[in-house]
Amino acid sequence: MMRVFGLAVGLWLSLGVAHASGDACPSITELTSGISKAVAEAELEQAGALAAQSKQAALCQQQPLQTMLLAQLFRMSGAAYYFNGDMAGATSSLTLAASISPGEDLEALFGAPASKFYSGIRDQVVANGGASIVLKGEAEAWIDGRALRVGVPRDITAGPHILQTREAGGAIQSRELTLASGEDHVLQLGATTAAAAPAPAPAEPVQSPAAAPAATTSGSISKNTMMLGGGGALVATGAVMLFLASQSHRDFDNETDASRLPGLQSKTNSMATAGLVSGVAGLGLVGAGTMLSGDSYGLLIRGRW
Repeated sequence: MMRVFGLAVGLWLSLGVAHASGDACPSITELTSGISKAVAEAELEQAGALAAQSKQAALCQQQPLQTMLLAQLFRMSGAAYYFNGDMAGATSSLTLAASISPGEDLEALFGAPASKFYSGIRDQVVANGGASIVLKGEAEAWIDGRALRVGVPRDITAGPHILQTREAGGAIQSRELTLASGEDHVLQLGATTAAAAPAPAPAEPVQSPAAAPAATTSGSISKNTMMLGGGGALVATGAVMLFLASQSHRDFDNETDASRLPGLQSKTNSMATAGLVSGVAGLGLVGAGTMLSGDSYGLLIRGRW
């Protein structure tokens, strides 16, 4: 039985690499699950090969990204770079992960040293403060999977992000966008709509994060709130992935065409692994957030995102 399982895992990982390195857009779910499994099995070369496809996967998707899964992908690819001794790659991926979703910790399966390395990067991202982006024109846009509405500024962390845009009748175009601290970025796409409300002018000059008024509440988020929110989202994502895995497993059991069995097996394994990883990480965040909520001195992280 263990031999059969080992062969199945090997086949699944090799399929993931082949998929990631081909002309088709790499699957974010497969990459996330594959990196996690490869690191757990100490297959660092395999983990590095999958991690190298992360940015390509984020930029070639033809549907809006899922924010939590995107952040998880870059946390895991950053950990894979870290274990392979590529500190530049680790710093780049983990900075992107922290900018996308600063309220989440690195998954516990990567160990304390990697978690400490990530925490230092995340603390620096949070210390950089916030920025905003506003969409103008007749088009659709998403920042890290979060939809932008025409004329309505969205507050996010300063730093790198994945921007997706789609003009009428066109395909999704993606690029990495880095925002400076305090920047109010205007994204002009297509024809400007007359009904689009202009971005409100700041009432006073933009201040540095250290000098920002303490009374501002729209950008002040307690750490336990971010943990509870992020953990809940991860648990929900994990539950959905496990449900889809169970459906895929049922399809596998009912399939009569032997040529389709490997594909169904790969799909089931990837979704089950992603669901378990997301669920465990989410429960950890919820537990940590619950503990922090009982502290009268709860840490407050200020910024705009």
